[in-house]
Amino acid sequence: MWMKNSLYFSKIKAAEIIDSDRFKTGFTLRFPRVEKFRDDKPWYECMTIPEVKEMKDVCMHEIDHKTN
Repeated sequence: MWMKNSLYFSKIKAAEIIDSDRFKTGFTLRFPRVEKFRDDKPWYECMTIPEVKEMKDVCMHEIDHKTN
């Protein structure tokens, strides 16, 4: 997460990423919490929405393989 006029962005940890039609992204974080504030990286290294969606898809694919 990056905030305009901020020198930091935060590392967020969540139980899972779930689909949601309530947000423009199409997903939301379940039980999100700030793990730490990062001042060691520039804002442009923050994950993009497509990167988060890709991570969600990869994780769901791995879970499907474990349960079958």
